[in-house]
Amino acid sequence: MILTGMNRSTQATFPVDVATNAPYVSVRRFALERRDRGLGQDIVITLGYDVGADEPPTCISLLAVIGATLTDPMTHTDLRPRVYDEWGPVPWGARPPSVRIAAPLSAQYWDAPSAAEVDLRVTAWRTST
Repeated sequence: MILTGMNRSTQATFPVDVATNAPYVSVRRFALERRDRGLGQDIVITLGYDVGADEPPTCISLLAVIGATLTDPMTHTDLRPRVYDEWGPVPWGARPPSVRIAAPLSAQYWDAPSAAEVDLRVTAWRTST
């Protein structure tokens, strides 16, 4: 699935290729936001959950692997940083509506990525009855 990502500081948009291994967890939005302090940039991913008529899992954990294609502002060469983080396990009722990851490199590199990708891996546990 392809989403349109946005840098909230520069309003630049870019394509985001999204993959997930669980049909009931989706990425709804991908945004870049300045960190509260310093020169850092955060990647904010808004998640959606839909189990349909099925019972939700008891607990889940998430692993997000994020990559991007950025242009170095000084040398004008393409950079392809990757970052990952994981959350959980947490009970289904406490699943996060969004996740925030500190982006590698300083914010100036993230002004206008040419592309990004998200690989979201979900692990679910169900209690047996």
